[in-house]
Amino acid sequence: MLFLTNFYYPGPQATGVCIHQLAKEITHTGKQAYVVCNNQGSEPKSECLDGIHVQRVDMPRYRYWNYPVVTSPRGLKQRALSFLGKMIGFSKKLFHFRKYPLRDGVLTRRYVRTVSALIEQHGIRTVVATFNPVECIEAGAILKKKYPQVTFVYYSLDTLSNEKGSGLLPVRFRERQGVKMEQRYFAIYDRVLLMNCHRTHYSQAAFLRYADKICYADFPLFSPIEGAGGASKDRNSIVYTGYLYRGIRNPAPVLRMLSPVLGEYTVHFYGSGDCDDILSGFEDRFPGRICRHGQVSHDRVIRAILSADVLLSIGNAGTDMAPSKIYEYMSTGKSILHFYADEQDPCLPVFEKYGNALCVKIGDEDAEQSIRDFLEQSHEMQVDGIRELFKTSLPSYTVDLIGR
Repeated sequence: MLFLTNFYYPGPQATGVCIHQLAKEITHTGKQAYVVCNNQGSEPKSECLDGIHVQRVDMPRYRYWNYPVVTSPRGLKQRALSFLGKMIGFSKKLFHFRKYPLRDGVLTRRYVRTVSALIEQHGIRTVVATFNPVECIEAGAILKKKYPQVTFVYYSLDTLSNEKGSGLLPVRFRERQGVKMEQRYFAIYDRVLLMNCHRTHYSQAAFLRYADKICYADFPLFSPIEGAGGASKDRNSIVYTGYLYRGIRNPAPVLRMLSPVLGEYTVHFYGSGDCDDILSGFEDRFPGRICRHGQVSHDRVIRAILSADVLLSIGNAGTDMAPSKIYEYMSTGKSILHFYADEQDPCLPVFEKYGNALCVKIGDEDAEQSIRDFLEQSHEMQVDGIRELFKTSLPSYTVDLIGR
């Protein structure tokens, strides 16, 4: 089985973390797993990680320019390159307007060449193309026509047609174009695997003709983390991992609600986004109590999660999408403090089932005491007893759906 994705280990993004769990599950069954992914600049073209054969594809140069700003000091040169890279990316989306949000034919062709060689060399029978990015899905559609005997699976941990939030193009346009592109891809692919949080959206009339191809799962991250239960705890530490964006996951109202307890607790943020100035302002107001660590390796993220006293979650505002990190959080059994803006937040029923989380509505003026009590009573619980409740987020569940 071959997985086609963008950012994989040693510097994965959320999709790469999920793909790694699935690829490891494949190897545990005694089968070969291959991953084709982007080269982030310094990795070898090919290597074997955890028994998984990894083949990397060079990105067009402008796509690298967005990434030094994540891992390096935000100097003028890094900011200028990041801005230039984003503008080139936007201009390419306009160039491919009819296939929006596709923006990079060069990267698509490189994916096609690399996967074609592996199919022919190793007789691969199943290819799982992931969204995000859309170039992986476009490459899979091209490859399906070239290799009709191979099973191609469309695996979306995001969505093209149910996208919300801010952007340079109008939401209505993005949604209409997303429906058009998904209908095209769903017709080509043999199987379509989507996230449960989007089930209602994909039950609409526009997708009914593909119902026999579509199946649903959750993020495949509810699996034991090595070291969980044995890591030393950093008492009175609250840890957040992942991206922060003003439009959908803004830390400002959350930190205002946590302000009364910051004399006793320290909040650590691991990840990137567009909220550094917000975090910096709170760092100045609460010296030593707000700590920004920036974008770090996934191994370091895991160490931070395991050493935390309490894990912090912020729901996505205005979207059906649940953050993938919540399943990684729950796999530790730790107490989770979740802040949400929308009554329909998809995390709410998940955390209710989990049983060791406090969900707080942003803006609730009466929440201070319940937050304080929850932090004081935080604990780790055994997760073996609730694994059956989260079977759709086990890697084995998704692998079974892919191979059915």
